[in-house]
Amino acid sequence: MFAPLKDPVRVFEKALDDYWGRFSDATACVTDIIRCRFLCRALEPVAEVAKMLIHGDPPPPWLVLVQAKNKFRELNSAHFRNMLFNFRVLCCAECGSLLGNSLLDPCKCVNPRPTSHLFEIQVHHEQILELSDKLHDHVYYEFFRSKNQIIKADDLDFMIDEQMQFFAEIRSTPVLLSLLILILDQGDYKLPNSVYQLYAIDVSITRFVAEQRHHHTLDDEAKKRLKREVLLMVQKIGHRNHMAQKRAFEHLPPTDPDYGLWNEVCATRVNGTTALSFVKVIAQLELYQFTHLSFQEFLFWKEAIDKKRQPLNLHAMVKDVWNYNALRIGVSNPILNSAFVSAHEPFVWRNLEKSKLICATSFCG
Repeated sequence: MFAPLKDPVRVFEKALDDYWGRFSDATACVTDIIRCRFLCRALEPVAEVAKMLIHGDPPPPWLVLVQAKNKFRELNSAHFRNMLFNFRVLCCAECGSLLGNSLLDPCKCVNPRPTSHLFEIQVHHEQILELSDKLHDHVYYEFFRSKNQIIKADDLDFMIDEQMQFFAEIRSTPVLLSLLILILDQGDYKLPNSVYQLYAIDVSITRFVAEQRHHHTLDDEAKKRLKREVLLMVQKIGHRNHMAQKRAFEHLPPTDPDYGLWNEVCATRVNGTTALSFVKVIAQLELYQFTHLSFQEFLFWKEAIDKKRQPLNLHAMVKDVWNYNALRIGVSNPILNSAFVSAHEPFVWRNLEKSKLICATSFCG
């Protein structure tokens, strides 16, 4: 089966991804602009075609094998098996006549200029290719191929398993699922890869700044500053509350530097929720709390990172049931994870495993 020439836009994309900056003409490195494939109905013909292409006797003098990929033995990330060969064909740049390796068979041009073209031959099992097309295998192949550029091939299966477990946990945990929906609702289609990244509280803060009427007169720089001030305020509250092992907290006292800003946040209430969707009011007691304890635990770690505070005595934290879920959120952050592992392995991990608290998130350590 002969395929049409590769689309020029796709050629440029592939050159940009794989060869840009390393070669003077990156597009010349793309090996499958010209391509064809053999379709075999059984495995034996696959082997026979491969043997013919590699050990053709005698090989044409104008044809040079550049590379052969046996994807039956060396599986790619999608695990669909096939064989792939790249050849270089030598010809005259003037008339296109085929030339021998040693140019002993010159063309009829007065001054033949040898050049070459790369092309690709694929060898497929018919049923495997049919399933591959049905499942849109190439989309997944391109995704994991891009990951391979930053992740060692040996770690790819672990990464896939980790991601699958992570999204399985999201599906079965209502608060995590609602956070994912909140992220997608903002049009940000870059999926999070850890529990820590799921807590997009900046979305709620952005809405608060956008919806308050007296904020409309602020310029972009002032709005950014206000968002930052609100974030720092709730981080401090979350950190302080978690340290005190409290679920609810009182209105900030007038002496607190954030008193005015906190008043503004609490002024607007809808169904018991403040202007920040992750903070709610317990009306009968005039108390406040984060809508879910995990928001407080996330803010506890965010404050610890931003202020470069020591994450307490991890040995003591692991022993205290109050910190169990907070640790799960903490170890999903690469910065905290590496600090935990280097300073407290194996004690922390051994105890977390005993408590069945290792969640499927980004364990970079």
